[in-house]
Amino acid sequence: MTSSFMGLFIAIVTGFLLYSPQVEKQRVLTIKKPLVITQEKKSPAFFLFQKIHQENVVPPVAQISAGYLSTETVEKIKAQIQVAQATFDRREIASEQDAGFTNTLASTSRIESETESLPLQEPTLSSALESATRVQESQNEPQQSTAAKWATIKGKFELRGVGVIADHKVELKRIEEGQVREVGQIDLRAGLYSIDISSPSGILIAQIKDKNGLIIGEDRQRIVNLQRRGLYFEGPFIKVKNSDVLAANPDVPRSRDSRISEHGSSKKASREGSKSDGLVASLFSGQSQLEDVNGEVSNIARFASSIAQVNDVNLKYRSVVTIRQPGDLSKTPLFSEKWAEAVVDYVSNQRKLQFNSQQPALVIGQVIIDGKPASGVSVVLENQPALEPIYLDNFMIPSAQAQTTSDNGYFMFIALENGAHTIAALRQQQILSSNIFIAEEGAVSFQTIQADSKPMSHLVRTFNAFTGDPVETDLIIPESDEAIQTVQGAVRYRKYSSSGLAHYSARAIGDQYIPVTYFQDARKDYAHIPLIEEAWLATIQNEFQINDRAQSGIIIGFVPENDFDAYILKDGYNKNDTLYFDQKGQIVSEPAKGGGFIMFGVPKGVVEILIQDKNSDRVYSQVFDVKEGRVHAAHFKNE
Repeated sequence: MTSSFMGLFIAIVTGFLLYSPQVEKQRVLTIKKPLVITQEKKSPAFFLFQKIHQENVVPPVAQISAGYLSTETVEKIKAQIQVAQATFDRREIASEQDAGFTNTLASTSRIESETESLPLQEPTLSSALESATRVQESQNEPQQSTAAKWATIKGKFELRGVGVIADHKVELKRIEEGQVREVGQIDLRAGLYSIDISSPSGILIAQIKDKNGLIIGEDRQRIVNLQRRGLYFEGPFIKVKNSDVLAANPDVPRSRDSRISEHGSSKKASREGSKSDGLVASLFSGQSQLEDVNGEVSNIARFASSIAQVNDVNLKYRSVVTIRQPGDLSKTPLFSEKWAEAVVDYVSNQRKLQFNSQQPALVIGQVIIDGKPASGVSVVLENQPALEPIYLDNFMIPSAQAQTTSDNGYFMFIALENGAHTIAALRQQQILSSNIFIAEEGAVSFQTIQADSKPMSHLVRTFNAFTGDPVETDLIIPESDEAIQTVQGAVRYRKYSSSGLAHYSARAIGDQYIPVTYFQDARKDYAHIPLIEEAWLATIQNEFQINDRAQSGIIIGFVPENDFDAYILKDGYNKNDTLYFDQKGQIVSEPAKGGGFIMFGVPKGVVEILIQDKNSDRVYSQVFDVKEGRVHAAHFKNE
């Protein structure tokens, strides 16, 4: 018995020693043509968030008056879907300052030359349209905003590794809840920017675009901790660099030879040892194989999400499935087959378990707080809270006694059902963050669960997708174990999560609206959830003779800014089950600018939807977990 235990221990330690990262220089790959659907993914069901605490919910925000966002017409639309995005007035913005803002601006008397009274009346549909039109015009021709000015922000501006030529555009905007509020000016020679703002909240975005509208450089800075400098406030230092890319970021282990070479062997041996021969990485649910395992895809929306896979044709390392997002610099670790087999055997003996598969699904995660691995954190599987996790010690060996993470932040579940599972991280009974993992037999599902030690204010709005009017709604949201009700269509709470894929379950009060599960990037500090009237959807199904199908759901996507093509990255889906609507919500024969799509009969489980802008080839992708008989929604928009 002792020799058997020692054999397992040595196998695990040996596997760990082979687990050491080295990342080669990455190259940029840009998708220029529509992707071809070639592969089907396994995708059983995933479960909604159920075991979370609600202590940190804060009072809801004031009522909003939302308007139709199209800039093409000012006619009021009835019983039709709009490109759903809530709007609100300046007075509300002023009252809803971000929790991180220091009151410096609010407590300081405004300079007379900068003071203009804010309108007291609620905005009408027409005024909302006029405002949207002004924003659209300012986006086409960046210029100083003429909106009522709260104050002027000035700051330093710098380009880092991004060249500017004659046909490039440099733009500066203040964005709040995904909408452009003001446009500023940039002096490239002086290295300065200036922008008049109507509210001390939101973020400043500086972008460099080429003549085709492709974003080649970008920086985003939150408006916090402003300091007065005479007649203006000093803003954050904006440093524009290359735009975010999407990558699998595998942590390619070195061979033993390369480790030895670092202690005196030749450089040639080191280079040979760092090769990633046999490793293949792909994005977009296996539809786009990268030329190099460390390759990147550029020209992708900032808040996209995609299923990445890393496989080893030599079968030395276990395949890894992970959900990746642009700008995520975290690494995807690789685990050797020997380590995976040893861990399964060790846990089986330790807990006296018998697994049905020789290669059961391994779900491995790492808790990251403030950018560093976190110890003393417990995790819970939200659909099976009674199932105990396995925590890995600093030698990556399962610990029978550990009830929380070690210094490396690692945890594991073995033999979960194939499909998506949500796992939450807690410290002292406080939910820190959660993320979705895709379990797959014979593979490792890896994700980080990232959080900040200080909470951020998070705003959720629920509104009629036809008119934009606020709707009272019960929400199941990340970081809350009970339903939270919106008041006048809005609620604000505090959240710690800083990365990952978030999902919200929204059920309107009454039976006018269909329950919706909404998906988006957890890095956003707000969520706009459009609610779909049941009569509208039923009318379309009757008109086009679309019947409900077993083991399937519906996906509705809103694409407010683009002429686009829509793809579902799953084999066997009938394209005739996809309908498109224009910006007025009327069904059209092909994708329309400012409209959206409805996909009926989407097989339940994990699927990825890809949107490609016809004008710039920009890619928008979103991972969904489709529940049978449910409606799922998302915005496909670069903000």
